[in-house]
Formats: sequence, structure tokens, C-alpha cells
Amino acid sequence: MASPDSFFTSPTNQVGTTGLNVLTSSNVIEVYDKATPDVQAQLGMPFGSEDLGIMQLLEEAGQTESAVFGNEYVHFEQGRIRDLVKSSGAGTDNSTNVSFTVSTTSSVPAGSPLQTWYANPTSATTVNNVRIGDVLWVPRSGGNAYETKVTNISGQTVTVVPVKVYDTNLATDCAAIASAIDANTEMFVGGNAWAEGTGQPTSRDVKTYKYTNFIQTFKETYKVNGATLGQMAAIEMPNGAKYWYIQGILNARRNFEQQIEAQLLAGSKIDTTSSVFDETFKTEGLITSMQQYANSESYTVGSFSLTDIDSGISKLKKYRGASENLFVAGNGLITEVDDIIRTSEGMKAGGIQYAGIGGSDRAVRFGFDSFTRSGVTFHYKSLQAFDDPTMFGATNSSYKDLGLVLPTGNTTSYDYGRSAISVPTMRMVYLDVEGEQMGYKEWLDGTAGAVSIGENDVQAVYMRKRAGLEVFGLNRFLLFTAV
Repeated sequence: MASPDSFFTSPTNQVGTTGLNVLTSSNVIEVYDKATPDVQAQLGMPFGSEDLGIMQLLEEAGQTESAVFGNEYVHFEQGRIRDLVKSSGAGTDNSTNVSFTVSTTSSVPAGSPLQTWYANPTSATTVNNVRIGDVLWVPRSGGNAYETKVTNISGQTVTVVPVKVYDTNLATDCAAIASAIDANTEMFVGGNAWAEGTGQPTSRDVKTYKYTNFIQTFKETYKVNGATLGQMAAIEMPNGAKYWYIQGILNARRNFEQQIEAQLLAGSKIDTTSSVFDETFKTEGLITSMQQYANSESYTVGSFSLTDIDSGISKLKKYRGASENLFVAGNGLITEVDDIIRTSEGMKAGGIQYAGIGGSDRAVRFGFDSFTRSGVTFHYKSLQAFDDPTMFGATNSSYKDLGLVLPTGNTTSYDYGRSAISVPTMRMVYLDVEGEQMGYKEWLDGTAGAVSIGENDVQAVYMRKRAGLEVFGLNRFLLFTAV
């Protein structure tokens, strides 16, 4: 048997005779190449959690999370108490009165008319949104109007007589009123006038509008084989775990939640007969709802102006928007809003704010948090979703230049000190199913690790959520669209 010494040999060269440093000899270099590198123990997260900011947006806009008990959920909203009267053609001069045909009618049960609960009464009649005895104002130039009284209604033909002499005589006034009415002329009812001893006017009711949306079922899966469960990573995850599959599960859950947020922001209901969507529901998101029912104001990208804001405010005023709003958009539009404020006359000299930071140091603040115009306040901020290049902020995205104005209060801007009527803004809903937590369920499958279900050497994490969005009073919302 060989002695242990026989396994070792003397160095072939001495340092003194070759001039070589042993630390750079080929043998040492070879071993060094195979040595463990210095690895930073913490996993870097350069994009953070990659939140889109949509849930924060919904929360700031006053949304709540509520249970529903059906895949289809409905609410009703009452229309305006008053309706405009619109003509469908030119007025007719009858010398002593004026007649015209209305284009705004509704079908109600026959009676006087008679309001009823039943959707299928024995008979119905077409009525106008104006009644005999009503005082009707016909547009007139010069900040005035022709005040008339409705004296007769026959079908869709309405007959009016001027309340006073506006020009020379009745015939002249009737000719002027008839010429003031053409197709699509809008007139409004302001009171009524009845003679003593007369009967009552006919009954009328206010329209209601039905809004329907649906619960959408979302799913996600993260699957890993058994051998991978035991592989320890060289780095530590932000949650302290040393196993990559745990980070994988968290990433899958985070992406799952953001996919839900994307649908709540801009999803559409199914409106197709394709078999692909058999037994499938989809929810209508915030942007899609606003595009259909909210106020809209277009602007030119790169040239957003105070005129655009004023025009939007006028629509909010017209349709009873809130006096305090949240204005969210991508960084581009928010910067344009900042520039409007910063460069406006009267702001150039005193509008830039200097703030002390850590003592006597000063910093120039070019940005702003909110502004008030015509009694309407806008708190504005960037929405990360519109800047995310992997979603709504993609280069060819049609969403990235949108501006959403959402009411932050539950009342309109026209309460005038009276008892305010609460108007909810929006809510996220979930289908209340026993065994699920607010519409969410997560469970495991496979036989790897501590799971013993089935026969496959895998561990699968399944995620499912049943959720939807419901928006109220979209007349109080405003959408800035880019052209």
C-alpha cells in the first residue's frame, strides 16, 4: 500500500527561480474560476410591486366593497324632474295662436293619463311632456323669451297663445313665435296658469333609468413540480423566503389582482353572440361606463388649455356635477395641467412656491396639488396605469391620454344649503358565496410538499375571484378625451 506521502509531489518550480507569484499560477487560477462569487443576498425589485394605482383611485373616489347575491346586479336612477319640450318641425302661425309638433313623447297607460305599476295595461296612449295649462317659454333673442300658455294638445300637436303683447298685436306676435320655432327648438315649462273653478291638470311621472352590470369570474394558477420545491435560491426574496416558488406565488397573486383592476378600469360587457362567451359574464369598468354616460370634453394632446377646463366645468354645472372632484390622468396630461397653472397670467410672479427643506435650504416647486375654477375644485394626480408601458400606457394605447374627473363627495354642487341628497359614487362588488372570502378563493392541488391531492408530483396554487364594478350618477363624471 502506498504511503500518504506518495499522493503529494513537490512543486516543479520554486518561486525564487521562476519569479512567479504562486497566487497567479495556473492551478490557483483554475480553482479560483470555480469559486463561489459574492452574491448580494437580497432580490432587487427595480419596478417595485408594479401596482397600477387603480384600487387606490377607486378608494379615493369613495368606492366601497359590497356583496351582491346574483351574477347580474341592477340599480335604478331617477331622471330629471323637468324635461325640455322639443319641436320636430317649424311652428305654424294660426293668427291667434301658434301650433307645433313635439318630438318628445312617452307611452303611458290610457286614463288621464293614469300612472300604474303594470307594464302591460289594457291600453296605452302616447303623451307629450307638456300639458294643457302649462306655461311654455319659447326662445327669443336678446336675453328674453316668448312666454306662452298651452291651450290645446291633439296627439303630438301642441297649441300655445302668447301671455302678453310683445310687438304690435297678437297676430304679429304669433307670426314671430311661429318663426322662432323650427326643427329641434328647445322650449321649457315654467309653471302653469289656471282659471278659478277649473279642474286639475293631467298626471305626469318622472322617468327612471335602469343600469345593469355583471359579476366577472377571474382565475389564475401557479404550478411547480416537487423537486423544485426543495431548491434553495442563492438570494433571499423580499418576504424573507429562500425558495423561489414562494416569490412565484406572490408574483402570480399580484399579477392576478392587477388584471382584475384593469377590468374594473376599462372592461366591457359582452355584446356578441360568439360561442366563445357561452356561460360567461364580463363586468363593465369605469372608463367604459364614462364613455357611454358621462360628460365628455375633447382636447388636443400637447395643447390642453384653460378653455378645455372651462368647457368641462360648464358641462358639470349643467348636469349637476360635484363641487369637489378628483382629476386623474397620465403624467403627460398632468404636466400640461401644471403648465397651465404655472404659466397663467397672475401666477408667473407669485405662483412658484419656495419650501424649506431640512432647514434653510430652498426648493422650487413647479407642481401643484389642486386648483379651483368657477367654484369647482379639482384635486389632480397621476394614475400609474396610464404610464405603465406594459398596459394602458403602451405606445399605441388609446387610453394613455385620457383624463378622468370623478366626484369625491356624495352631493351635487347645487344643494344651496338645503338638506343634501346623498349620491354614491361607485362600489366594487363581489358575489357572496359561502366558503369564499369577499368573492375570493385560493386552494392547493397535487402531491408535492405538504399537499396530498391526486397523484401528480406537483403543487398547484389556484386563485379565483368573482367581482364587478357599479358606478352611480355618471352625469357627475367628466371624461377628457384626446384628439
